[in-house]
Amino acid sequence: MPLLSPIFREINFQRIRQLDAGGYQPATIAKIINDESDAKEKVYAPDVRGYLKLQRMGSEVMLISKKGMNSLADDAPGDPSPI
Repeated sequence: MPLLSPIFREINFQRIRQLDAGGYQPATIAKIINDESDAKEKVYAPDVRGYLKLQRMGSEVMLISKKGMNSLADDAPGDPSPI
């Protein structure tokens, strides 16, 4: 993980949240992101809504427990290493 990732995540979230609170529609926010970033993937309105929802929920409670991650590690073909 790049050193600046936590800073970028926090600043990006605050800016997107500010636009959302200012009444901008998710489609408009997605267009701004697509126009101003060099991201390899396009962002759409449902992405913005989902991002805001998960960030809001994740700031209030732990979304996935360590116990849940451990149980998935036994069943999953990937590597969901518990954090």
